[in-house]
Amino acid sequence: MNFQAQMDFINTHNPYMQLSGIRVLDLGVDYAVTGLEMDAQSCNPFGSLHGGAIYTMADCASGCAARSNGAIYVTLNGSINYIRGAKEGAIRANAQVVHRGRTTCVVRVEVHCGETLLADGSFTMFCVRQPEECGEFSLTPDQNGSK
Repeated sequence: MNFQAQMDFINTHNPYMQLSGIRVLDLGVDYAVTGLEMDAQSCNPFGSLHGGAIYTMADCASGCAARSNGAIYVTLNGSINYIRGAKEGAIRANAQVVHRGRTTCVVRVEVHCGETLLADGSFTMFCVRQPEECGEFSLTPDQNGSK
């Protein structure tokens, strides 16, 4: 599997991630890292990183980690614990698959600003298409209808 091609495709063909300023920074077997450079658009009215931005990063990282096997997954359930806020900096969500079944995948994720843990969570992803039905990787222009 070409993880760089998968990362490039996600970063250019996921409008919600683009709108949110989130990018896939690293991707491999059963793990993914997403990143966000904090700016005014990612903050709450108090100048801290918005909880929705943290959740979105965690969800995106979890989905990418689940899809690293070439299948297509959607979020079935997500739970996050907010631990600390951030006022500035580079935010990273590190996701790791902890269980992969036939139809579900459980992913643990931690969101950091530097060394500071901002949040941790768990996401259960549901497989809607198995790898053998997807070709080289799960998000290709031919499979999602875009060119």
